[in-house]
Amino acid sequence: MFVAKKIKNYPLSSLLAVAIWVVCIIPIPETPLSDVSFIDKWTHFVMYGSLTTVIWFEYLRKKKKRPLTRHCVTPSPQGAMGEVCNDSLTEGNEQAMVTSSSPLGERMPEGQVRGHALLIGGVLCPIIMGGLIELAQKYLTTCRSGDFFDFVCNSLGVLLGCLIGLILRAIIRG
Repeated sequence: MFVAKKIKNYPLSSLLAVAIWVVCIIPIPETPLSDVSFIDKWTHFVMYGSLTTVIWFEYLRKKKKRPLTRHCVTPSPQGAMGEVCNDSLTEGNEQAMVTSSSPLGERMPEGQVRGHALLIGGVLCPIIMGGLIELAQKYLTTCRSGDFFDFVCNSLGVLLGCLIGLILRAIIRG
């Protein structure tokens, strides 16, 4: 159920992740680009940068559709810092606070960081996926070989995608 919901919410990211798995496991034929220095490393860099950028884009698109300050009832003790809100997403009588320092301006329960979904889904998962693919290439295929430097290029691509995502966030916030 959880996976189906994520695929529904992130269709392009899911499709791109599957495409990366397929491309990284099948044998790659020789092409005119095979003579380009470090073409394999550049390919990994671009694939993971694209994946992370698409994850950020879909995340920001989804967050933009949700109102950020619904069900607010009383001002917070901090005054201008935010408002205390009853949120149907919190359990029991917990209070949620919207602050100007909240990642993406979204609701966050007091004392809890709410950027974890983007950190896990948009940074850690692509990096872990890159590592798993390199291990799969090394131990599960006969036509490919795992390479630590491919993993480094994957991770650098993820960081580039995060930078692009931050730029997208600034553009969307206006």
